[in-house]
Amino acid sequence: KAQVLVGGRGKSGGIKGADTPKEALSIANTLFKTKIKDQEVKSLLIEKKIDIQNEIYIGITVDRLNHNFIIIFSASGGVEIEELAKTDPEKIIRMNFKSYEFDDLDLKRYLKAINYSQEIISQIDKLLHQLWRIMNDYDLDLIEINPCILSKDGKLYAADARVNVDDNSIFRHEEFIARTKEGLTQSEIQVKEKGMSYVELDGDIGIICNGAGLVMSTIDTVRHYGGTPANFLDIGGGATRERILFALKVISSNPRIKGILINIVGGITRCDEIAHGIIEFLKSKKEISMSIRLVGTREEEGKELLAQHGIPMLETMEEAIKKIIELVS
Repeated sequence: KAQVLVGGRGKSGGIKGADTPKEALSIANTLFKTKIKDQEVKSLLIEKKIDIQNEIYIGITVDRLNHNFIIIFSASGGVEIEELAKTDPEKIIRMNFKSYEFDDLDLKRYLKAINYSQEIISQIDKLLHQLWRIMNDYDLDLIEINPCILSKDGKLYAADARVNVDDNSIFRHEEFIARTKEGLTQSEIQVKEKGMSYVELDGDIGIICNGAGLVMSTIDTVRHYGGTPANFLDIGGGATRERILFALKVISSNPRIKGILINIVGGITRCDEIAHGIIEFLKSKKEISMSIRLVGTREEEGKELLAQHGIPMLETMEEAIKKIIELVS
């Protein structure tokens, strides 16, 4: 089993069976040269095959819409639960509950609908209680076993499991800190260490904004006008000239980048500080195309600073986006 942080490994060729040590070595060598959904395979899990009677899905997650938790169960496991919800929603059992209600849930009554023996239902009930304890102990917003294997001898095995740890709780779980860097590019790791949110995409227009919502709306609008964003980068509130300079250096190091769009709405972020960072960056990167919109705190001062260096500033997000698309096309 290829150990990569993506779902659907089996369908992508990341899980293989072997009958001999020689065959296992050959498969391992092949997997280490394979990418699973663009993720490099750096480690493998080797375990004994299970004689399968049925594959089950068991999970607990946060139901944000209803402000509570939800247990999700299906006797048709082994596929992504989102896919099953679309194709066969009647095969999924859902149980909503408040955190203080879990111990009083009559789980066995819900599970009777799956027509398993009382012994197997008791095993599933015990497993759900264990999952709930783990969820609380490790501040998870998702824990799932898919598939949970029911073997032909009537035992349950967690053949594959996944957890999502709440990012805001990582400081309480030092054992997970190193894992937060897995699957990230070197640039993503560098930006993360600076306390900013950065995700590389496949386009050619670099995006820098302050605030996740603003970044997302900017990316959507760039796509709306026919551009292709190269990244998500939220420099956060109160960004300094050093912070914007660092962000610009990281984005410009991407060989796909043809231009950079800066869209800042200043509250605690000062537009003149952003301008100083841009000016410093352009001293060494004069050839890169840029489109800039700065609105809010010390906006006029920022605009004046840029004007002194012959750097135009646009009034609206739409104008700035249309300009960068024009520059890179």
